[in-house]
Amino acid sequence: MPLRGSRLYVDVVTRLFVTGKLTDQSGERFAELVAMNAMVELRRMVYDDLRLNSESTGDVIRKWYGCTGAALRNTLLGWLSDRNLISETFNLERMIAQFADTQESWC
Repeated sequence: MPLRGSRLYVDVVTRLFVTGKLTDQSGERFAELVAMNAMVELRRMVYDDLRLNSESTGDVIRKWYGCTGAALRNTLLGWLSDRNLISETFNLERMIAQFADTQESWC
């Protein structure tokens, strides 16, 4: 984590995995997320996407945020059993609003 003066800055990465059909409206929403530097993948998340095996001791990500359906949430709980997973049921509108708020607070 880079230090700038007396403040500590944390890099926040948002990566969104999307399955199912895209509508014109959801395509516009995804464009908004990409404009805010989120990575959008049009496929289901798999274990290797978490890159847990490539973490070095000092670079371990301890806190994760997942916004999924129940089945994937249960899978994530298994994959991240030694980490803190904050999860909620998927809601695209809320996720965009929260991500926008996060960007403003870290810039």
